[in-house]
Amino acid sequence: MVNDPDDNAGDRSESVRERVRLQRELGRYAGLGLQLGASITVLALGGYWLDGRLGTLPLFLLLGVFAGFVGGTIAIIRKVPPPTGGRPSKPSSD
Repeated sequence: MVNDPDDNAGDRSESVRERVRLQRELGRYAGLGLQLGASITVLALGGYWLDGRLGTLPLFLLLGVFAGFVGGTIAIIRKVPPPTGGRPSKPSSD
């Protein structure tokens, strides 16, 4: 018997859809990492600039780093869905 190439078309189509879904998720999470890094960098640079103007180095630099980290972490927590599945529940002993 000869394998018909169209027999596996449905499997390939599903595989492609799954791959596209995974790439979208990976892109989303990579974007979150960039957002965290950018928020820390922007607020740290703002704090450094403010320290230069006020002569308080490193006070506002450290506050900027902290605020950027907290803000970026909150953004990640809000955008990442809770895990699904998890551990199976214990069977009841009835």
